[in-house]
Amino acid sequence: MHTFFTPELTKAASLVPLPPDEAHHAGKVLRLRDGDDIRLINGRGTVALARFRPEGKKKASAEIVSAEEMPKPVPAVTVFLGMLKNRQRMEWAVEKLTELGVHRILIGETERTERQKLRTDRLEALALSAAKQSLSAWIPEIQLVSFQDALEHMASAGESLLPVMAHEKMVRADGNASQSFMGIWDDAKSKSPAEILLFIGPEGGFSDDEVAAAQALPGMKLLHLGPQRLRAETAAVVCAGLFCVSHV
Repeated sequence: MHTFFTPELTKAASLVPLPPDEAHHAGKVLRLRDGDDIRLINGRGTVALARFRPEGKKKASAEIVSAEEMPKPVPAVTVFLGMLKNRQRMEWAVEKLTELGVHRILIGETERTERQKLRTDRLEALALSAAKQSLSAWIPEIQLVSFQDALEHMASAGESLLPVMAHEKMVRADGNASQSFMGIWDDAKSKSPAEILLFIGPEGGFSDDEVAAAQALPGMKLLHLGPQRLRAETAAVVCAGLFCVSHV
């Protein structure tokens, strides 16, 4: 069954219009017929079984058969990923993070980030496509932020947020040890945070000053991902996968 997105879907709706691009894809590309079963999402947790209803050559609606609200996973996983130089790798990361069920993706400017023009509309389209493909009821928010913005969000959230920074060294220069995933996850289960904020640096990682600034805030955990050196986008997917799959 094919999945389509419409922001107008609500649990109480009986008939909702499909956006023009979705109507075109359903009628002209997939060649669905009147009454064919389809699945709908609104990206905010509502999922519906519906029937396709074409309306002329360019428009179509969906007749709702049943609808339900899917709860947001708790804790919600937010990923701060330093902006990558390679656009295709950045897009791949957004796609895979969406498939995993990440709540929010913060694309960040850090000391080692190379400034570039990033099309958030394209990233949002990729996230929408990935959500439909993975049968997710939620589409992650995508925001461009600075590293300092993320730290301020962390500080304002207090104990409702568990911050985790991926760090390649098991023992850091200051003598403190990074933790394994299981150690951090056990802590998360005991504290029941509403949100987990994962910090992943760009190519080259975070600077020493950024690591120090993060550690200066209470509650920051440093996560060691093993002896292999991972690309930034791989580290983001591995980290998110560990925490998202552990919801199950």
